[in-house]
Amino acid sequence: MDIYQLKITLLNIEPKIYRIVQVPAAITLRNLHKVIQKVMAWENCHLYQFVKGNVSHAPQSTEFSFSQGLSDRSVPLCDLLPKVRNKLIYEYDFGDGWLHEVLLQKIVPVAEGVCYPVCIEGKFAAPPEDSGGAHGYCDLLEALDDSEHPGHEDARDWLGEEFDPEFFDLQQVNRQLRRIKITRL
Repeated sequence: MDIYQLKITLLNIEPKIYRIVQVPAAITLRNLHKVIQKVMAWENCHLYQFVKGNVSHAPQSTEFSFSQGLSDRSVPLCDLLPKVRNKLIYEYDFGDGWLHEVLLQKIVPVAEGVCYPVCIEGKFAAPPEDSGGAHGYCDLLEALDDSEHPGHEDARDWLGEEFDPEFFDLQQVNRQLRRIKITRL
């Protein structure tokens, strides 16, 4: 079995917020969604889709179908990203419009004793849920950083006293990933 090393980058924000994860090549898009939720500290309370070219893959429901695309339930990642440097887009929360580029950096062999999925690197805290998309989050950070800004107190209340946009806790992310039962090797 091959392991895919993916770089997941949140688009439209500078400096770049990213995570590098290793997952089984045959992981389904549904399970990759779960991985992205954990590594970005999202709360999985909004709709999402994966887009490759002009084809989207999303959850399908008999009660509610927002997507004209295909189901994400059984599509293996390796079908959409067969080669290194291939990429796709993961969109989460259609209101805020969080776009993530998922880039296949390399294909590596299974490492003995590693529990996949695993995050091996990351940079910066992910924005909290419902923070207004890339533009809204950048506005929050600007207000948080300037005690004279009229929205400073509201930003502190919204983000919390302890929020540090530059902090990324790799160990905490991997503790969260261990809760996803995909493949143990």
